[in-house]
Amino acid sequence: MTPLSKKELTNLLDRNLPDADKRGEVIEEIGKDYVSLRLPVIKDYISHDLYGLGETMLLSGPIIMGFAETSLYACAHAIYGKDVVALIINCNISFLRMTGSEDLVSTARILEKGKSVARIHATICTINYKEPVAVVESSYSIKEV
Repeated sequence: MTPLSKKELTNLLDRNLPDADKRGEVIEEIGKDYVSLRLPVIKDYISHDLYGLGETMLLSGPIIMGFAETSLYACAHAIYGKDVVALIINCNISFLRMTGSEDLVSTARILEKGKSVARIHATICTINYKEPVAVVESSYSIKEV
């Protein structure tokens, strides 16, 4: 199991993810036990005036959830390498605050790196405000191929 570079991880995500899961995520950094991704937010991801408050713009919850799962998956492969199958076992997301149209940044970190199971935590923030929008806990099954 060999960790991946940014270029290798970008290629793996492009190859493995279905088109519906590709939202232009950018790999910002890969560390010893973590990966950081940025999601450029576009107008199609924004809900308008959900609460009748005027011009309120909110980033869609399903977009945040999809970005979270992509960052968790990217973390599993960044750390374990390309010669594994990383399958999500469970995922728990807690939304901490609403957010508008700023880009998101997710830092996903391996908490426990087992031979066949990894526990991964992600913190999702907006690019200009470091208080979390959401936190995610997950487990992945890791199988060498």
